Amino acid sequence: MAVYDIDLFQGLSNLEMAKILGKLGKINLVAGEVLFQQGDVGDSMYIIDSGKIELFSTTPDGENQSLAILEQGHTLGEMALLTGEPRSATAVAADNTELFVMDMITFQALIEENTTISTYFIRLLSQRLIQTNSRLQASKEAKSKWILQEMEHFPERLVECLLACSVLPFVSKGIIQSELGIASPELELINIPKLQGYIRVDPLNKDGFVIEPAVKSTLAELYITKYGYNKKKQWIGHAAELFMAEGKWMAAVEVYEENEEWEAAVDVLNQKLHETMGSIPREHEIYGRLDRYPDELLCNRFIVLESYLKYCIEQRREIGIAKVELALEQNPSLYTPIQLVTLYEYGAELCHNFDMRQKALEYLQMAEACMASLAQPTNESMQNGDRTYRLAKQKLDSEKSKQLAENKSVFWKRNRFSGIIAILLIIISISYFHYASPFAGLSREGMDFIGIGIAAVVLWIVNLIPDYIVALFMAMFWVIGGLVKPEVALSGYATPTWLYMLFILAIGAAISKSGILYRLSLPAFLVFAVGMLTFLLVLFRNTGSNKIVSQEVLDGQLQILGKLTKEERITMLTVLSCITLLILQPFHGIDSTWVMLFGFAALVLSNVLDAKTLKSGIDWPFLLFIGIAFSFAEAAKQLGIIEAMSSFLGDFMMPFMSSSTYFLLAVIFLSFMVTLIVRDDPAVILLVISMSPLAEKAGIHPWVLVFIILLSTDPFFFPYQSPTYLTAYYSVEGKSFSHRQGQLVALGYALAVILIVLLCVPYWEWLGLIN
Repeated sequence: MAVYDIDLFQGLSNLEMAKILGKLGKINLVAGEVLFQQGDVGDSMYIIDSGKIELFSTTPDGENQSLAILEQGHTLGEMALLTGEPRSATAVAADNTELFVMDMITFQALIEENTTISTYFIRLLSQRLIQTNSRLQASKEAKSKWILQEMEHFPERLVECLLACSVLPFVSKGIIQSELGIASPELELINIPKLQGYIRVDPLNKDGFVIEPAVKSTLAELYITKYGYNKKKQWIGHAAELFMAEGKWMAAVEVYEENEEWEAAVDVLNQKLHETMGSIPREHEIYGRLDRYPDELLCNRFIVLESYLKYCIEQRREIGIAKVELALEQNPSLYTPIQLVTLYEYGAELCHNFDMRQKALEYLQMAEACMASLAQPTNESMQNGDRTYRLAKQKLDSEKSKQLAENKSVFWKRNRFSGIIAILLIIISISYFHYASPFAGLSREGMDFIGIGIAAVVLWIVNLIPDYIVALFMAMFWVIGGLVKPEVALSGYATPTWLYMLFILAIGAAISKSGILYRLSLPAFLVFAVGMLTFLLVLFRNTGSNKIVSQEVLDGQLQILGKLTKEERITMLTVLSCITLLILQPFHGIDSTWVMLFGFAALVLSNVLDAKTLKSGIDWPFLLFIGIAFSFAEAAKQLGIIEAMSSFLGDFMMPFMSSSTYFLLAVIFLSFMVTLIVRDDPAVILLVISMSPLAEKAGIHPWVLVFIILLSTDPFFFPYQSPTYLTAYYSVEGKSFSHRQGQLVALGYALAVILIVLLCVPYWEWLGLIN
């Protein structure tokens, strides 16, 4: 069966279907083989590619009842993934059957990323719901018919009494006598034995009666059929008033709760709290029930909300924190400043109970800010309190997003102590180089330049603020300090190399967006997979994989992709044209930057590169700080620092300057060493700044240097070096692989980087990027 014919994939593009197919497994069943049993944990769903599957349910007496036969293109098992419940039926192959298998991770990703697939499951759930409702309706009609036939033998007044009692959680003897005209309910139960199957004495209250659960819902529906909804609403309100008159206010609340008259229920509770000054008996019983009340009603009755939060504090219930947040998010202007202070203080106490110290502190700070506004309790002050809460709330949400991987992935832990040390080092660096006597032939401006540069390095290491912001501030201080002119401080953004990198990133975004990258990656993936799987099989030789990407799957993906789309054709033609022009540069003499500008313009004019892709597909923060890195070289050159730096690093790099291959290998190993302390963007900018002058002397194009440094700063040798690796490690709770195994894989990655450089040097020389 073609993938296009599967209902689940209708509306998806060929590229999307090809990607999905690559994530699916495949299994074969012979006729009579069980796929899963009723009650099993559901961790996968299935799509029938060929054959048939019959579904059975097991009845209470152990018999199998056939539910449906599913054929080619149908899905099954998705309900367990959607609801998290065990399998609701047993699935057996009715014929030799071939199925696609989709695991939970792939399923969740598809639901989140593809609205078409989400719509499919919504439609599927609707159909299943209609079928279930039809069966339930048939069952209800049969039950109603049976009850009506049996009640024909009851006196009319008893039938009316049963119907009226069915819409109440329970009813007192006094109400039955005065309102429903039954003088002695106990005697009626004795005289009419069948009546005992409908109503009985309340075991919790000997002065009351309850309808039997087995018939309660059916009787309630018969009440509505006979009297209508308006009559029911009037009777519920009247019954609640009768309970209140008897002093049973809690019974009145339960009457409203059972019929989901939430506003009336909370009004009764609100009235009782006002009467008792916020203290009511059996409070734990009633407050525990407030969990299911609509949040809007609960938050609009402050005295109810306050009492509920007190209960949450006493019982150490974390749900109270969520209620505080909801109350403050919905409409803080509903509360007076005093009430806001109270809510903030309750929020702080609840957070303290659950060791959420930072969040508790934020609530206390908001309480203090609100207290300050009490001197002028105006609408403006209340709006300020609202803004204060929302700003603090954003900060709290940011704190929630910090994961264990982030905490483990920094060489220098970011805390108050590290921040103080960093500030001291920055002050010492700037002060020392400003007041110390110049050395190595440097000018006073050159000394200040080095002091500012070291301060930036410290900030990159402790990661207090984003890397590119540090770089921009560094350039600002060059200008403010009179070290260089603004045009020099920002000269990196005017260099052909910076523009060249911008165009490269933009064309890369177009390649990814068009789908041509995915198409071309499929054959390459097979080659890469063979090498990596060989390495992993040796490393994990005692383990196996339950999902193997076969040649058949790859062929299927290529078949789904079909012919090149318009975007793919334009992208491929543009890329090939750019490569051709780069190769022919010795003949036409056009700089490589302007060649890439031609490609960039072609992709923009053809709308392959749209505004959205330009915004999200290009790493703008990287371009911002790499521009300052290029500016650094020009500024350092003007201040005489390049000569000093080259002299210092030249002694170390001199043995490698005779060959571009040796030089690039030295850069790789130096990158490995630097990333032991500094990772990611800071490591890149430090290495680019320090290596650019030497690379120029070695005849290596700046783009090649940046490319090699980007590759070389990715491998890791210790777990703390890679947040990505730690995220994978902790997401599986350390059960899938050990740190030792992860390090071996990372070592293989590092060797691959070295191999890539060795193979690419002749190609770069051929392109003229290495002289």
